[in-house]
Amino acid sequence: MKRHIVASSLFSATLLLATPSQANLERDIVAGSEAFTLPHAGYVPAPGNLRYVDSSFTGTSDGSLANPWKSLQAAINALQPGQAAYVRGVFVENLSWSAAQNGTSALPITLMEWPGHQATVRNPGSGPLLDVTKSHWIIDGFELDGNRVFSNVVRFKGAGSHDSILRNSHVVNARGGAAVFIGDSAHHIQVHRTTVQWTYHWSALRPETSCNTHADCAAQEPSTPVGLVCVDGFHCATREDGHAISIYPDSHHVLLTENTLNDNSGDGVQCVGPVYVEPAGTGTVRPHDILMIDNTIANTSSSDGNTENAVDIKDCDRVTIRGGHVSHFRATRNATGNASKGEAIVAHFNAQGILIEGVDIADTCRGINLGRFDSNEQLANVVIRRNIIRDPTLTTARCPSNAVWMTRVTGVDLYHNTFDGWENAFVSVGEEMTGVNVTNVDVWNNIFKGGAGYYLGASQNGVSQFESGYNLFAQGASKMLRCNFTLVDMAAWSNCLGIPGLALESQSQWGDPLFSSLARETQPGSPARDMALNDTQTVDYCGNGPDVGAKESCATGTQQPSDVPPSPQWGLQRGTTGDEAFEAVTTNAQRDVFYAGWTTGAFNYTPMGGWDAIIGRYTSTGTMGWSRLLGESGHEKALGITVDTANNVYAAGFTTSNLGGLQLGNGDAFVVKYDVSGVKQWVVQPGTAEGDSFSDIASDGTSVYAGGTTRGSFPGQPHHAVAGGDHLLMKLDANGNTLWTRVWGTEEDESVQGVAVGAGGVYVLGHVYNRYVSVAKFTTGGDKVWEHVFPARMARGSDIAVDATGNAYVAGFFQPSSEAYTPLVIKLNSEGVEQWTRTTFSTYFASLFGIRTDSAGNVIVAGQSSGAMAVYKLTPSGDLLWEGGHPSTASTYGLGVAVDNADDILLVGETRGNVFSTNQGERDAFILKYPN
Repeated sequence: MKRHIVASSLFSATLLLATPSQANLERDIVAGSEAFTLPHAGYVPAPGNLRYVDSSFTGTSDGSLANPWKSLQAAINALQPGQAAYVRGVFVENLSWSAAQNGTSALPITLMEWPGHQATVRNPGSGPLLDVTKSHWIIDGFELDGNRVFSNVVRFKGAGSHDSILRNSHVVNARGGAAVFIGDSAHHIQVHRTTVQWTYHWSALRPETSCNTHADCAAQEPSTPVGLVCVDGFHCATREDGHAISIYPDSHHVLLTENTLNDNSGDGVQCVGPVYVEPAGTGTVRPHDILMIDNTIANTSSSDGNTENAVDIKDCDRVTIRGGHVSHFRATRNATGNASKGEAIVAHFNAQGILIEGVDIADTCRGINLGRFDSNEQLANVVIRRNIIRDPTLTTARCPSNAVWMTRVTGVDLYHNTFDGWENAFVSVGEEMTGVNVTNVDVWNNIFKGGAGYYLGASQNGVSQFESGYNLFAQGASKMLRCNFTLVDMAAWSNCLGIPGLALESQSQWGDPLFSSLARETQPGSPARDMALNDTQTVDYCGNGPDVGAKESCATGTQQPSDVPPSPQWGLQRGTTGDEAFEAVTTNAQRDVFYAGWTTGAFNYTPMGGWDAIIGRYTSTGTMGWSRLLGESGHEKALGITVDTANNVYAAGFTTSNLGGLQLGNGDAFVVKYDVSGVKQWVVQPGTAEGDSFSDIASDGTSVYAGGTTRGSFPGQPHHAVAGGDHLLMKLDANGNTLWTRVWGTEEDESVQGVAVGAGGVYVLGHVYNRYVSVAKFTTGGDKVWEHVFPARMARGSDIAVDATGNAYVAGFFQPSSEAYTPLVIKLNSEGVEQWTRTTFSTYFASLFGIRTDSAGNVIVAGQSSGAMAVYKLTPSGDLLWEGGHPSTASTYGLGVAVDNADDILLVGETRGNVFSTNQGERDAFILKYPN
């Protein structure tokens, strides 16, 4: 089969051949998928169309609520257009759609997790787990376990497989070429908000070896490494490609949205056409119109040596990669065969029409690789814009530390990107081989900062029709540009022999971009502001013109408050000769004040040993009500507190004692309930043998939701195979009964730091310590709606709040450098879309620990600034209204904040000094009230 025959059957010469070079920098490359959706994704079945499936049912089945089907296959065979089946239980069966009905665009057929329950399907031993060959099906909310069977977990195959959706699911333990397969003329397929992880594929098992991790196999490589990985925890074998999602020839219009793909022994997404597909001869038409939006493809260190790329595009046309986050890609140890240099995104093998925009790429060996050295193929028509490509991993012999590398490509527009910290070439244009191999490349309106490498490099023998200008370079006038393999300054670069298009670089500037946020926004006075070439297509900007780089910055710098803070109504300080802290505060309809914290002293009661949890009440005027101590011989801390509509008080934390239930591990989580008078109603102590804790708790009026971390497994919620903390979220009723539990995460050390309830959802703040902050939304039935990650250097998430319309607000801090903590507030809408981020409302070493909103949507955050108590009030748009605090003779931290129904503000925390009275010990607790 001839390559040109395949392509010409689909696309015009406009796409196949790059547009001829223009005299000026301009957007002359056409790239990307056409826009499309699956309109039936929002279909809601009528109550009369609901059917039920329960694997534990033992009677006669008819699909009704009283007599549910016990076989999922029976449900698939019986469901009619417009019907939906609620599914719960564990099913060990291969599911085939051969006898199923087709849905329609108006009446799709739905399989979905039974609300409040879990639906797990496990491969019994051979063949694909789900073989979807019919149209207009929605598969929603399943745990899909490939069970290491050599086959796909989910397969959309054949022309009859179209307009179907896999969403809100968890696909694990596939073995073979891909966990999710889309091919053989399948089209209009969507995978949405689904996690795919732990796909394995290997060959040539070496029984003479032994291993526990992939790193153990590195020392057992032959003299020419073959890429050994540890399989089944015992022996080394040669790694093969096991992708999360594979898109094969003859398929088209594939939509991948908001998925999480990690730790798969291949690519996150691979799109492959008929020339290079395996096995050869599969299909005749190149995949096209592939649209990827807001996916997170991020590996963990446990998979180093066992992964390839986030996205690999070969012999495919019209592909868009938009938004999302890509991180932690490392080189394979083998240099040939199924090998990778740790690239995040690769496009090669005659792919055409590739658009990469708005992606955050970090912690990789190479950001974007265009084309190949060792091939006569030619990549064509690529647009790279509005990406942040930053913070690479350390350079090694196989890890080159390049942001963008171009070889054998024609037609590239690279504009409005931010590159930060690379150690070798930031952008290399045709330097890898002699002979003109890169043509028609425009590079403009970018920021280049940091690192030890060179910003731009090109060779007259390798490039034709290359133009560059209107860029910002950070490293003064030093030689950070490479002309014909020689480092030069700007003047020499602009006159680089044989590359006349570089004369436009006279419009570029040198200077520090003065980044002010995680998103690489800039401070006022940054040379990046307003300096971009306005190519008439940038219409959404502030100031006198568009900024260079990925982000348009409009903030006016470190915010100055528009008002003075109110004077406190009252404050109090309490302590013993030991240590005390109030960690959290809440209030009720009567504006009573309830606190949770801990003590090591005689805080109204005889200490029980170690830390003891303390929970108590004050009136709205600061008069002490009741105080309770919760503890035994071990350690207890109460870290979160909430009230229900009946004024019952719930506190959550951790214990190493028996508080009323059998201690299950090194530490257990606890929830305790008191009535409004302080009479204890019950205490529950959920836990595992490995260690668990709660950090926060919130109420929906009747039930409570407690979040924290676990190192073990709860029923139906397994912990990941590698030791470390996982996110933990639990719902309890008013009697302390567990209604559902959710455990999720990766091999990193994760925890839930905050929980908020509002607008019909449960909002959860988590973090991987010192790596990133995450925000997830669940339904009150325990279904995850979305999850988004916000990476930052030394990031810590502290608290979360939600307003009446479902906007979520996150407080925390990060370290952009080793010198200082920087406060962090993020606003997201109810769909998880970031509205704004604020890091510039404090000029000092500052961190935030508590956040709430008032009835007007204003945001109140509490923490510390240079060791002093700090509280800030921001508008719903993130503008600083006022900054408050209270003097102290020593370090004082605001740890929790609440807003009552009069919009008065309550702040609690700890102090080592004298705030409202003389300090009684090492640390005292305090409460401070501000009027509205």
